[in-house]
Amino acid sequence: GSGGTPRATARRRGGGNNGLLRRFPVAPAFVGRKWEALFTHLVFECNVTPMGLLRSTEESGAPAPFVSTNPAKDVILCTGDLVFAFVRRDSRRSWEVAGVVEEDEESPSDSELIDD
Repeated sequence: GSGGTPRATARRRGGGNNGLLRRFPVAPAFVGRKWEALFTHLVFECNVTPMGLLRSTEESGAPAPFVSTNPAKDVILCTGDLVFAFVRRDSRRSWEVAGVVEEDEESPSDSELIDD
């Protein structure tokens, strides 16, 4: 056979390491709005797959920051929230539209990303 690890084989076949798990702040335009609005925007406008939120203690009133995976659609987004999402490595436009980088910034380096 061709040998190699499953991950290496997936890369040769065109699958594998195209999606990166990324953490980024909720864009100011979505603060005070529902998770459903941000989710819809990221999926349909940015080609980004949001997975959850890292909620801060200030806004949530929780004793410690916590991760909420697949939040309810009516969760209200707060200033300190961070979004966890899968973002395509090769889609510069997705990074910009999602607010992960500004148009004049470089895309994050691999050291700043969490591979899938």
